Amino acid sequence: MNLFSSKNKWGLVSYAASVGSAVLVKKLIGKGWQVASGKKPPKNPVHYSVGWKEAILYMALTGAVAGVVRVFALRGASEGWKKLEGHRPPL
Repeated sequence: MNLFSSKNKWGLVSYAASVGSAVLVKKLIGKGWQVASGKKPPKNPVHYSVGWKEAILYMALTGAVAGVVRVFALRGASEGWKKLEGHRPPL
């Protein structure tokens, strides 16, 4: 098995893009939640001290934003790969 195969390299690139997007989402949601609600986002939305409405809204918002940001991150990484390698990444 070749450790430096295109598939393995793309795996690392896509992993880095995904992790980066997760960090960005956490910051975006945190700031947005504070602006919209006037309070800090819940640290653990499933904790009994967080109401159902707040927990569901927070998780739905987080999931939606995470999905969109991840698409942008992976598409951007794919375009960068194409410029460097001359072809689309192996999917």
